[in-house]
Amino acid sequence: MPPYQPLQLFCSALARAGGLAVSRARRVLALDGRGVGPRGPGQGAAWRTAQADMLARAERYQELVENANDMIYTHDLAGAFTVVNHAGTRRTGYPRAALLAMNIADIVAPEHLALARQMTARKLTDGSRTAYELTIITREGRRLPVEVSTRLIYHQGQPVAVQGIARDLSARKALEARLTHQAFSDALTGLPNRALFLDRLSHALARRDRPPRDLAVLFVDLDGFKLVNDRLGHAAGDAVLVAVSHRLTACLRPGDTLARFGGDEFAVVLAEPAAVGDARTVAARITAALQPPVAVSGQQVIIGASIGISTCRVGRTATTADALLREADIALYVAKAAGKRRAVVFDARMDRRTPAHDNWGGDEASRVAAPDRASARRGAAPGRNVTPERHGRATRRARRIE
Repeated sequence: MPPYQPLQLFCSALARAGGLAVSRARRVLALDGRGVGPRGPGQGAAWRTAQADMLARAERYQELVENANDMIYTHDLAGAFTVVNHAGTRRTGYPRAALLAMNIADIVAPEHLALARQMTARKLTDGSRTAYELTIITREGRRLPVEVSTRLIYHQGQPVAVQGIARDLSARKALEARLTHQAFSDALTGLPNRALFLDRLSHALARRDRPPRDLAVLFVDLDGFKLVNDRLGHAAGDAVLVAVSHRLTACLRPGDTLARFGGDEFAVVLAEPAAVGDARTVAARITAALQPPVAVSGQQVIIGASIGISTCRVGRTATTADALLREADIALYVAKAAGKRRAVVFDARMDRRTPAHDNWGGDEASRVAAPDRASARRGAAPGRNVTPERHGRATRRARRIE
């Protein structure tokens, strides 16, 4: 049975948690610690009955505390533990005797220690009940997120200790992480999706002046992917997209962002290219990485890529994420019209062209304004390998599958 000391604190906590009236506790057991009850004729039997009743209540309270799933503890105003229940030992990995010889500073993560002390100081100032989140370090070195709720314990009107309940948040945090991943990741490839890509691009644009640096966006559109779905089925298309995502990831630097926009389209943010040449270098690596065939369903599938590049040079003003995406999209169409499997850097003269009057795609159905294509992309369903039949792309010449 753990030592709930000092006795005064335990009786005070018992009075609040176990329903025993404070006045009765004082009558049954003097709070000066001497264990002397009221004297007088016929009081001996009443004293023994009251003492047995109090001990029974104490045992029930102790059982409740010990069997609680949350960590229940008390520590003095200096942070030294005085009471720890079984959940506290189970969650932290420390034996009870070891915890009772420790201070909260020994288990709270260093970055949260100031918060814990601030909350204790605030409680001493206004006496309010506080709840907050912090991380504790277990005996094995594992980081355990917990939600802490604390209150002061008083003796003779003065705060003497802090009583706390710490709830393990590991399962909730893991669920939140999974939901966040699902919201901002492509279900098939695990890459960032369009929403996360736009967020990172916006942040990169906001930071590009601190210090000044260039920035580039690449649109990568697979050549020959539609026939994979048509001839081999969508399961084979899934396998090709996953293989392509791995190859593209290997072409990038740690600070770059690769995302799948849906269908057979990928996008890249180069966070710190020194010049347009860096973007061309990455595009060349992507082109080379996609040259080897992809083995799927017992066949060797040849997949190439057309790449459109837009850049944001130091000193360029009024640049937005939508503007960069539009320029990269236009450059991608120029690459398609030039014969595919190549990279094209956007030039302002491209923006003055009117796709309705220029044969970019080799047939009438390909003459569609790039902004309309960008709008169609916004509606692409994430996590699916289906290449949408949009803007006449179904009429393109059949690609080779070997």
